[in-house]
Amino acid sequence: MLTGCGGTAVVVTDEYPIPLLEKYPYSAGVVIPPEFANYIYEESRDDRGMKSVDLGAAQAAILGNVLGGMFTTLEQYESRPESINVDVMFEPRLEDFQYALPAETSVEVLEVWAKYSIRISDSAGREITDWAVTAYGKSDQRFMSSRGSIFGEAVRVAVRDLGANIILGLPRDIGFKSWLDDQGAELSP
Repeated sequence: MLTGCGGTAVVVTDEYPIPLLEKYPYSAGVVIPPEFANYIYEESRDDRGMKSVDLGAAQAAILGNVLGGMFTTLEQYESRPESINVDVMFEPRLEDFQYALPAETSVEVLEVWAKYSIRISDSAGREITDWAVTAYGKSDQRFMSSRGSIFGEAVRVAVRDLGANIILGLPRDIGFKSWLDDQGAELSP
């Protein structure tokens, strides 16, 4: 059983495939600031079993790959450019990251949750939507050999869930749908 003594540091893989989708006929940009790309969750309690989770590279990679698969071109920026030379701009923020140990939930899985807010704006900088996206992952401790692999697998699943939720949820977002209608878009991934 996974219990809390000492601390484990987890680095999450940043290798995610680019999805094969019918692309929106627009260029996109994504702002990935260093604090997002290098984000490390630091556990403040000693009794929870996790010291830190290096989530930054994985969340940046999934966003780049997913958005790159959804739009004809994708430009990546570390900060919002003064003039926007793309049709649509994405600015993600990690709002919350939590995890629950098996001992805390009375089941044999470790669960992680993340909540993101993604500001989407048009080429003039006008906000299209400020979209809330969640991510969830779990791993069964009975099939993992170490505390780090249990956490790592749960976070990898959550990051993949983030990508899937963007692919499936973006076309349903009212603000984004309205923007597409204004553009006369006939394609949708």
